[in-house]
Amino acid sequence: MDGFRLPLAPSYVVLGAVGCIALLLSALMIKAPLVAIAVVGVLLLTAALGMEGLIVVSLLGACGLLPFVGANDFVTDNVKVYALLFLLSMGTILVTYSARVLSHKPRWPVPVNALSIGLVVLLAYVGMVALASNPKEVPALATPFFILPLCALGTILWLSHEDALAGLRRALPLVVAIVAAWALAYDAGAAGCGPCREWVSTGMTNDGLLGDGSRLYTEGQNSFLALFLIAVAYSLMRPGALSISLVSLGALTVALQGSRAQYIAVLFGVALLLIWKMSQLRVGGRLVLVVVSGLALLAIASSPAGDRAASVYTDLQTGTGTGAYRVELIESTAQEWTPLGQGFSTNTLELGYDVDLGLPNTLLVLGYLGAVIQLTLLGLGIWRGVSARTLTGMMVAAILLMVLIARPTLPLLEYGHSAVMYGAVLGFAAVLTVAGAGRRESPTPPT
Repeated sequence: MDGFRLPLAPSYVVLGAVGCIALLLSALMIKAPLVAIAVVGVLLLTAALGMEGLIVVSLLGACGLLPFVGANDFVTDNVKVYALLFLLSMGTILVTYSARVLSHKPRWPVPVNALSIGLVVLLAYVGMVALASNPKEVPALATPFFILPLCALGTILWLSHEDALAGLRRALPLVVAIVAAWALAYDAGAAGCGPCREWVSTGMTNDGLLGDGSRLYTEGQNSFLALFLIAVAYSLMRPGALSISLVSLGALTVALQGSRAQYIAVLFGVALLLIWKMSQLRVGGRLVLVVVSGLALLAIASSPAGDRAASVYTDLQTGTGTGAYRVELIESTAQEWTPLGQGFSTNTLELGYDVDLGLPNTLLVLGYLGAVIQLTLLGLGIWRGVSARTLTGMMVAAILLMVLIARPTLPLLEYGHSAVMYGAVLGFAAVLTVAGAGRRESPTPPT
């Protein structure tokens, strides 16, 4: 499944397949040229990078990071683009996994640990809440809560094969190029570039660091936070012109997004990565890293982004601004929190569900029990990342710590696009090898 290969197929089979594809594309070009272009793109992508190329591009699209793809647009009355792309990625994962199993590809047994079990529990709990309510009334409300555990469990299956990891490495340059282009378009859009705003699917604007209308609200900005922390981790492992450039681009993009909650949460994630890196260095290296980090923190604190982050405290003290507004939202919905939640229905929306909130939305929809399961999964993911004692593990821990810190306000798990990203991170955490728990499981031999 790493590409299209027909080494044993008779020539007439190949010619017949090519003829069918040609007829299909000809018909599509007449009736739906955009669909034809998409089909050709999928064929070329899969042929060049294998199935992992299609999987990662679909996931990026579901996260809202593909150019000119409005992830929040409706494909049908009840299905949005991001949900369709998510289903495409999960379907491709299942087909690829099944084909590799049938081909006896080297693989590891599906991990059975507290995190993977907890993901199954969360999926079952969300399913029971759905059965007890009416998700058909508000599919956009229910979809993100299902996506989180489904994406995590799909990622566990996907990464159980050695071929998947090899294919993912081949697809990484394409991922870097797409995300870097998205960040550049976002920054240019914040500076006033109209086509660039269309590139990142800007939904609305607000006052930002570059003046009126420079803060862009996009579908991919919450998922971008995780990719920025991955770039930071990579730069700590392999410092160089490329890695430092990616970190600088990412930092500028996060700054221009203008979210104070993002600033604080990302800072915690970066701090965890720096602490781990210091533990790996000698005294001289630690001193250099402390000095560089201190200077960087001082520069951030004295910048417009630092001033904006500090205004959180001022807003809460004076009872004004976004901070006070969100506190009021939380207080108004707190009386509706119940042990098992209000479920999925229009009534839940009327009780105070708001896209500006994170954990309070989960408490409203899934109740205290659902929130406890979610927070426990984040804690288990952080623990597995730290226990792995590798940079990859710390990267996972830093991302999940950022999510945990952001939970009071940012809907990183309740927003469909970012639920794809952070569900995948939880799945990755579940397959991490915990140091001290024994040697890595051996691949299943062919039978």
